[in-house]
Amino acid sequence: MKPLHEINLNLLVCLHALYEERNVTRAAHRLNMTQSNVSKSLSQLRRIMHDHLLYREDNTLKLTPLSIVIRDKVAFIVQNAQDVFSAGLRGSSLAKQRFTLAASDVSVRYVFPKLMPRFIEEAPDALISLSPWHEYNPESLVQGKVDLALCVFEEETNGLICEKLGTTDLSCIVRKEHPATEGQMQLEDYLSYRHIANTGNANYWRIIDKALAERGLQRNIVLEMPLVISVTEVVEQSDLVLTLPTPLCRLISDNQNLCMINCPVKTLLDYGLMWHPRMDKDPDHIWFRNLIRDVTFETPEFIKSLVA
Repeated sequence: MKPLHEINLNLLVCLHALYEERNVTRAAHRLNMTQSNVSKSLSQLRRIMHDHLLYREDNTLKLTPLSIVIRDKVAFIVQNAQDVFSAGLRGSSLAKQRFTLAASDVSVRYVFPKLMPRFIEEAPDALISLSPWHEYNPESLVQGKVDLALCVFEEETNGLICEKLGTTDLSCIVRKEHPATEGQMQLEDYLSYRHIANTGNANYWRIIDKALAERGLQRNIVLEMPLVISVTEVVEQSDLVLTLPTPLCRLISDNQNLCMINCPVKTLLDYGLMWHPRMDKDPDHIWFRNLIRDVTFETPEFIKSLVA
């Protein structure tokens, strides 16, 4: 192994970009390098590490077992090196100028009107890059592609830090004339209807189906759709059932053509913030998650809807 002073540490910057982009062309564009130079850097790293590090499969780059072990360490080194060289420019402003947040479209609709005025006032030169929440976001937090998630938690968090803001149960949204509105919907009724699965927040989609599977049951899903707001028109024109956390149902049921009814699948969902441990002490990240937490609690609909 070469002494550290004999190794070009820029190779780690290149490796970090390859880990995140999983593509030589995109990594080269991100680093303002040629593809040839990125490939040469990867070759040097392979010789130094005595490992292939990345290999091509299905038109993307996959990580070797060694890369999986060192990926977070590489991201930590690159992030902290950036913070070191930004410290002299920090002054009274944030060193970080771009914050990536993963959230559902409903969170955007009700939280962002309160979030953006404060964000612009406190960080006028920064920006928020919004990523729709989906099942791959925990991995994106690990890889550093997403800074913070506002989401429903699952039992398996992949070592991520979760801060619970509240707990809620489930309800259903149907059209006003839906047969389920005629009385208390029973579980057998629920299973007899066709359903829309909101995959935009994959966590509670899987939590619902897991609760059913534990009883040997399964609902009939005929539509998977990532956006909650957009799917309400489908609910208005059909007998499809949309199952969501109760706070979201209360907000959506303001639509005069929709009705919120009980959900016979009895399970509780924890909702809040999720981030990677390497960001836990980062001052800019602390500021950003404090801001998200504050404006979330300031949203009246959110506060009224939580049950714990």
